[in-house]
Amino acid sequence: MEETRCVAAFSLNNQLLGPPLGALMFAVGSAMPLGFHALTFVLGALIVARIGHVEAPRSHRRRTTLRTEVAEGLAWLWRHAGMRTLTACILVMNLTGVGAFSIWVRYAREHLGLSAIGFGLFTPFWGACTAVALLSMLTWTALRHAAPDSA
Repeated sequence: MEETRCVAAFSLNNQLLGPPLGALMFAVGSAMPLGFHALTFVLGALIVARIGHVEAPRSHRRRTTLRTEVAEGLAWLWRHAGMRTLTACILVMNLTGVGAFSIWVRYAREHLGLSAIGFGLFTPFWGACTAVALLSMLTWTALRHAAPDSA
């Protein structure tokens, strides 16, 4: 249930709210999105700077290189079939998602005949449809878990 909420929040923010806000910032001034992006990095750095320093206990492990740690992680992944399958599925899902999204502009312009403004509205429309689907799934899941067992 918690994972579904995280996916819903991600979809709402990145696919429904983000594109129209970005388009609005570009309409106001082309440098505004870049300035806003820089501002978020500065705020992030300030938040991280406020984190207190806790002295870590001394470890008796010897120092390793990044290459050694990556090899160790890949070896662990190779020994765990379930995680290996999950990793492969997520890799394919992300590649196909990026591939599909990369042709949206051309599809919207050539096949749908949308202008730049039309494409700016097309993306949040898709995000809104995703949000409706996710909220429906959340509701259905909550109702299903709330119903008493009929067995």
